Amino acid sequence: MERDHNARSSSSLAVTRVINACVLLELGDDAVLTDPYFTSHWFMRFREPIGLGVSQLPRLSAILGGHSVFDHWRPSSLGGYPYKQTTPVFVATKSMAASARSAGFEKVEILEWGERRRISGALELEVAPAQTVAGLKVNNYVLSTRDMRVFFGSEARDLDRARALRSRGPLLERWTTSRNLRIGSAHRRQRWLWCVRDQPRVRSRRSAA
Repeated sequence: MERDHNARSSSSLAVTRVINACVLLELGDDAVLTDPYFTSHWFMRFREPIGLGVSQLPRLSAILGGHSVFDHWRPSSLGGYPYKQTTPVFVATKSMAASARSAGFEKVEILEWGERRRISGALELEVAPAQTVAGLKVNNYVLSTRDMRVFFGSEARDLDRARALRSRGPLLERWTTSRNLRIGSAHRRQRWLWCVRDQPRVRSRRSAA
């Protein structure tokens, strides 16, 4: 995937859906991957192909893991990714951290709800409250630049908590129904991507591998 850094402003947002909750978010010159899943398994019936190959990924500013269920968290599928020593990986649980390290990633950190990290000079990460179900801890995330906030809910079941994030800044537009940036699944669980900004200019694409 070619990226024109000079042509992309800090307020630009591009969204490339890979499969399920695996999404490439490009915010200005930063690229963030969520819930990596790049290897097909016969027992996972997504009813669609994986939309992007590992070799097509740009150098990532961060990888975010929402929870440890198989169809979300497969860091081992990033076998061909060449920047494992330097790309930070942020996860919800110890088991997720262990699998990321086993896959060769060195900068792995478990984050709790409410924690923040500076990913780059232009991008900040906040862990938003999600839920814990049957012992499974889930993290949601908010990515913020100077003029944009993007919410990623890997398994956003408690939408009241997600909606509460909008109180921190103006929400001029929320995508719903045909206009949303929705990451659907065969199980019909809601996974939302919200953008809070002054001048929404969003490119959403579904790439073919």
